[in-house]
Amino acid sequence: MRRSGAFLLLLAALLAAVAVAGAAGGPFVMPVSDVFAITGRGTVVTGRVQSGSIAVGDTVCISGGAPLAVDGIESFRKQLDRIRAGAHGGLLFRQLTKKDVKKGDVLTSCE
Repeated sequence: MRRSGAFLLLLAALLAAVAVAGAAGGPFVMPVSDVFAITGRGTVVTGRVQSGSIAVGDTVCISGGAPLAVDGIESFRKQLDRIRAGAHGGLLFRQLTKKDVKKGDVLTSCE
C-alpha cells in the first residue's frame, strides 16, 4: 500500500507538470488576485498565469474590455520581459486606475 501511494503522488506531480507545459501554448489567461495603485507608476494587477504568455508591450483585455498595453512585468521583485503559464506575477498598466479592475476579473490576450 505504501508503494502505491508514492506512485500516485509521483503520477499526480507528472500530470501537473504536463498540464502546465501544455497550457503554455494557449492564449494568455490570468485571473486577477489583487490590484494595487502605485503613485507615479500606475496600477499593478497580480495573479497566476493559467495559460499562454505575455510580454511587455503586448496588449491584454480585462474581462473582454478595451485593449491595454502592458507597461511592465514583475515576479518576486524581479523585472521580467515575459511571464508564462504557471508563474505568479504582476502586470503594470500606466493608463489604468484601481477602479477599472477588481479581484476576479480575467486578463486575456486580445487577439
